[in-house]
Amino acid sequence: MNTVSSRLKVLSRDEIKYIAMFTMLLNHISNVFMAPGGFTAELMLDIGYFTAPVMCFFLVEGFHYTRSKRRYALRLAAFAMISEVPYCLALTESGIIEFCGLNMMFTLLICFGVICAATSITSLPLRTAAVAALTLLTV
Repeated sequence: MNTVSSRLKVLSRDEIKYIAMFTMLLNHISNVFMAPGGFTAELMLDIGYFTAPVMCFFLVEGFHYTRSKRRYALRLAAFAMISEVPYCLALTESGIIEFCGLNMMFTLLICFGVICAATSITSLPLRTAAVAALTLLTV
């Protein structure tokens, strides 16, 4: 007997990641190449906001499945540093590269630190201080 739920196809993690990368690409195209305020530019920006919750979900999932949290954090840090140069180049309005803030990968790295602190520090005051300090880094 076929039910509605048996006919629905569930997306794999890789398919969801590809969709998130595509929507992130739309967001970046809108930010870099389109005039702000237009309908198409705003639509592409809004579609691109799908990426952040997906990245956060997979960050938490990766935290639980990784064998080495240290190596996971180092990979996040490496990709954050590598992607910072194109990020600043894309958002620089003058011809010379300028620092324009940290990219999303740094935010994910800090979020990873928050998860590590929240799960590994047993002292409540110390855990609260560590989470608060890491949260302040994102400001």
